[in-house]
Amino acid sequence: MLPIIDFVSPNIASADWKKRYSALIALGAITEGPDKVTFMNIIIPGIQNLINMFNDSNAKVREAIAWVVSRICEHHSDVIQHSQILPGLIPVIINALKDKPRVSNHICRAIENLAVSLAPKDDN
Repeated sequence: MLPIIDFVSPNIASADWKKRYSALIALGAITEGPDKVTFMNIIIPGIQNLINMFNDSNAKVREAIAWVVSRICEHHSDVIQHSQILPGLIPVIINALKDKPRVSNHICRAIENLAVSLAPKDDN
């Protein structure tokens, strides 16, 4: 996982949209692997920068960040539910629903994944 983080860190804020896009794809690809504590320690310090990427001028980057958020909601909803993250993310997610269909599709999936993770666990 460390090589991915070493790739993501310098490229996520690059002036080149292709590097930002690649960094997001790499970040989304590792969401399924690490345990929750490890992932939270990696993602929480940079979560505001990720949220800000919903305002990126490039639609492919916005699509990629929407996909990353969907993956985080699916595999690490604890990150999204964090009291310092959720209130700032909700307006951004709602606004992203108005974006291009490929972006809003991922946002719908993020909302679905978050709802499933918050659903009461009933064994019956």
